[in-house]
Amino acid sequence: APPTPLTPLLTWFMENMAAALTCVTIMSWCLLKGVDSTLAAGFGFIPWLLAGCKALLNNYPGKCGVPAAPQYFVNALNVFGAWAMLTQQAFAPDVIKGFAAWIGLNGVAMALAPKPAIDAWGVKSADDTTLVFVKAFGYFMCANAAMLAGIALDEPAAKIIGYGWAPCMLSILDGLF
Repeated sequence: APPTPLTPLLTWFMENMAAALTCVTIMSWCLLKGVDSTLAAGFGFIPWLLAGCKALLNNYPGKCGVPAAPQYFVNALNVFGAWAMLTQQAFAPDVIKGFAAWIGLNGVAMALAPKPAIDAWGVKSADDTTLVFVKAFGYFMCANAAMLAGIALDEPAAKIIGYGWAPCMLSILDGLF
């Protein structure tokens, strides 16, 4: 079979997947080093910010035929969330809870039903390879959400990290069957 072409949509989801896993890695590393959990969550948001800016600067929404306005909105929310966490605002715990729910909801949708999830983005068509990456991205979003939930629950670092890597293990198991 010929190789799958590297389409803008596939590229976008591959980059989002890498950003999501980098977020988990940064939060894990920070927690292992004893960084305050709110700051760890904030540092973990930096890859989201970079991926979002890159997507907009490279016009991925336009290249993929999806509306750009929601992407600007999500990026603005991510900037607000990172600012609240990195500056340890009094309401940062509520922001962390909100992002845990938001990212978790989107992650579950993408992991369990990638086609309807990206249809909701406005994507007109996606090949099977892209849908595999959307699914993996969903699991990595769930990993972020699980870590944020652990932080919101004030769990110890080892538990938070375990919560975060559990969805990654589910992704591997899902890929096997």
